Amino acid sequence: DPLQSCIINIGTDQVLAACSGTVSTQGVVALIEIPPQYDHLQSASAPNKSNSYDDEIIPPFYLILDGLSDPGNVGTLLRTCAASHVTALILLPDSCDVWNPKAVRSAMGASFRVPVLEIGSPKYQKT
Repeated sequence: DPLQSCIINIGTDQVLAACSGTVSTQGVVALIEIPPQYDHLQSASAPNKSNSYDDEIIPPFYLILDGLSDPGNVGTLLRTCAASHVTALILLPDSCDVWNPKAVRSAMGASFRVPVLEIGSPKYQKT
């Protein structure tokens, strides 16, 4: 159970301010591992049955961002992807990092529900 491995610490306002990247914190900060990048080859063998009303197999549905640089817009589109059952969000080079703090805040949790593939990102290059 992931919740049982969760460690909760209580900090002062000064500690929260030091840990947060915003001027006015919400009073909560978290350290979370970034999910692995979307693997289209692994996902191709598992049909998308996100429609809970029947067993119809839904073809893949991708949102591709090309050069979108505003992190707030990227976060908003991640929320839209989650609501629309997008298979994965694909970011082409020169797009904003989905793990930019402003994008993560704007995504309101969708960053952890929508698979992401960042094309050309050095942090995901296989060696």
